[in-house]
Amino acid sequence: MWAELRKRLAEVEGEGYVQPRPITFETFALGWLDRYPAAQSLKTSTVEGYTCIVKAHLIGVFGSEDLNDIDTATVEAYVGVKRRAACRRALSIGMSICSG
Repeated sequence: MWAELRKRLAEVEGEGYVQPRPITFETFALGWLDRYPAAQSLKTSTVEGYTCIVKAHLIGVFGSEDLNDIDTATVEAYVGVKRRAACRRALSIGMSICSG
């Protein structure tokens, strides 16, 4: 196994592999919004939804982060915060309805 890995590493290095430059989440996400929806022929409403999520929610949190630094734990923490906020909003709405 190690011999195979060493061989592949030598091949990659010999092919002139260049490590990609760091990219921020914002740069990646905006580029994705420019390319992906059109390539998938998505409906306008879907594109609008994706654009809203990316610009109104994700870029504000992850925008300046290096894409390679965003790991599963970071995303799970973000989702947890959003879920708790949604629960608080739902509870607040429910209490307003009950007291009205």
